[in-house]
Amino acid sequence: MIGLAAPAYGDPDNGFDDAGFLATVRDAGITYTSSDQAIAFAKRVCGSMGNGKSGPELIHDLQNNNPGLTTDHATLFVAISAKYYCPQQLTKNPEASAH
Repeated sequence: MIGLAAPAYGDPDNGFDDAGFLATVRDAGITYTSSDQAIAFAKRVCGSMGNGKSGPELIHDLQNNNPGLTTDHATLFVAISAKYYCPQQLTKNPEASAH
């Protein structure tokens, strides 16, 4: 799906609400071909945020790797990813939060 150069976090039973994440993504009107890939990319988004990548950079990467993904959907995906997988980044990186 997306190939950002960030660490992937593997533990499949990690306490994250994967089903809630996927439902929220679907409710936002964002489609994906593989739930596993969507979850893996959401975790890579968080890794990239932790490494200092800005919200606009993440959105740009998402759109480059997913032609047809609107800016609104890319922004929502980044925000949803942060909410479910790295909420601490929302306070560290105000550009990624939906204020």
